[in-house]
Amino acid sequence: MKEKKATISSVAKLAGVSNATVSYVLTGNRNVSPKTKKRIQSAMQELDYRPNIVARSLKTGRNHLIGLVVPDVSTYYYGKMVEKVESVVIPRGYTLLVANTKERLERELHILETFSSSLVDGLILSSCAEKYEDISSYISNQIPMLFIDRKPSGCTMNSVTTSSYAAVCNAMIYLFENGHSNIGYLSEKTCLSDEAERFNAYKDSLSAHGIPYNEKQVMLFNRFLDNTGNNLKSLIDEGCTAIIIGNQVMTFDAFSFAVRTGIKLGTDVEIIGFHDPYQEPLANPGRPVIEEPASDMETMAATEIISMIEATEEEMVPSDKILVSRFRLNI
Repeated sequence: MKEKKATISSVAKLAGVSNATVSYVLTGNRNVSPKTKKRIQSAMQELDYRPNIVARSLKTGRNHLIGLVVPDVSTYYYGKMVEKVESVVIPRGYTLLVANTKERLERELHILETFSSSLVDGLILSSCAEKYEDISSYISNQIPMLFIDRKPSGCTMNSVTTSSYAAVCNAMIYLFENGHSNIGYLSEKTCLSDEAERFNAYKDSLSAHGIPYNEKQVMLFNRFLDNTGNNLKSLIDEGCTAIIIGNQVMTFDAFSFAVRTGIKLGTDVEIIGFHDPYQEPLANPGRPVIEEPASDMETMAATEIISMIEATEEEMVPSDKILVSRFRLNI
C-alpha cells in the first residue's frame, strides 16, 4: 500500500505548532524563532515532507526561481560567477536557473523572452548587447532585473559592474617607468562597456606619454573564432615587449599559452592582465596584474536581486553600483 504523503498539517501536528507557523517557515514571510524553526525542520525531515511548489507559487505569487544569463558558462570566470550567485540565493530559498548566450545576441533575445514570461522572479544579466535598445523589447517591466559585469549603452536599469580605467592606466604607467614603449593590447573585438573602457584607458595612456597609437600592436578578436595564443605570439613577433590583456578569460589563456610554449614572463615579454583569484595556480605566476573584485560584484548582485524581488513597489530605488579594480605589482 502506498504511503500517505506528508502534509503541512502532519508536520504541524508533529512539531506542535499551527499550520500557519509551518507556512511561515516555508515562505519566509514572517519571523519564526530559531527554536521553533528547528523543530519544524526536524518534523519535515522525519516525515520526508516535500513542499508543493505549484501551490506555494499560487499562494505567494512567486516561483522562487532566479535567472542568471551569462556569455560563456564554460569559462572559469563565468563558471565561478554561477557558483557565487548560487551560494547566495539558495540559502534564501531560491533556485538558480542558468542560461548561456555564447556571446550571441540572437540566443540572448530568445533566453530573455523565455525568462520574462513569468518563469523567474528576478533576472541577473551579463549581456552581449552593445546597446540597450537591442534587447529592451524582450525585457519585461514586471520582473525585477539587474545587469552584472556589463551594461549596454543607454541602459538605466539597476546594475553591479566594475570600473578598470584607472587600473589599466596605472598598469601602463608601470610599464612606461620600466622602459617599455612598444606596448601591445589584446582583447575581445567588441564595443561592450567593460572592454571599451579598458581599451580607451590603453589608448589614452599612450597619448598621455606621447606615444602614437599603432594598430599593428593591437589584437581585437572573437575568442570563439580565433586563438588567444596565436594572437599573443603575433604581438611578440611585432616587437611588443609588454602586452595588456583586456579580460580575465584571455589572461588565463595567455598565461596558459606562455607556460606551454616556454615564453618567460618578465624576460621575453611582460604581460599584465586581469586576475581571477579562482585561477590562482596558473593564471598568477607572481606577475603584475589588474585585480578585479569579481567575487564582491557577484555577491552584491545576488543580494540586490533578492532585495528587488522582495521589495514593495514603493521600496524600489534605482541602483548603479560600481566596484573599482586595482593594479597590483605582486599577488
